[in-house]
Amino acid sequence: LSPNFGAGREGCKLWWQEVVRETVAGAGYPGGELHSSTFDAAFAELYELFATEEAWELLPTTSHALDNLREWCDRNECQLGVLSNMDSRLPDMLQRLGVAHCFDFILTSYACGAEKPDEAIFNAALERAKVSKDSLANSATPLALHCGDSVKRDLHGALGAGFAAVLVDIASSSLQPTQQLMKDWPAPTTPLTWRAPHIGHLLELLK
Repeated sequence: LSPNFGAGREGCKLWWQEVVRETVAGAGYPGGELHSSTFDAAFAELYELFATEEAWELLPTTSHALDNLREWCDRNECQLGVLSNMDSRLPDMLQRLGVAHCFDFILTSYACGAEKPDEAIFNAALERAKVSKDSLANSATPLALHCGDSVKRDLHGALGAGFAAVLVDIASSSLQPTQQLMKDWPAPTTPLTWRAPHIGHLLELLK
């Protein structure tokens, strides 16, 4: 299977169909049934289900946190965006979850053609936010902050692109520096990284 949900090749729906077909085959389902109209109909229903709010749930703190971040960004002429390794359904998902209006842009790896931690997708986000790489590199304070729940994709990916980064970890109790996670980071200066239980803590950094 091609990476990045079939971007630039068969497309995300056919990519996911093959993922489901191989998964079901691996569970021992009869091979002849995997290319039948019954399988196609079942997959189509599953694919559409995962584009709705029925398949996803926001953390209890998310909506309020996003409203606060949207207000802060409006007051400070800042852009708020989504940067996600996801297929073309993401904008509709966020709309149905009632949070799409909070963002200035929604950038998926599928649309960008690159997945986190590739620097290319972070650079694409900077372009959407109208932040130049030169200004990012020369600023005494961080001009771009990324948060996510993966050390490799989000923390390392963001740092490699010159962002500050927050690792969302529901096991943590408060906003804390994460230098212990970055002790082997190959950079001449200490990276700006934190760990927080949810995105509501981002305002503590922005203030």
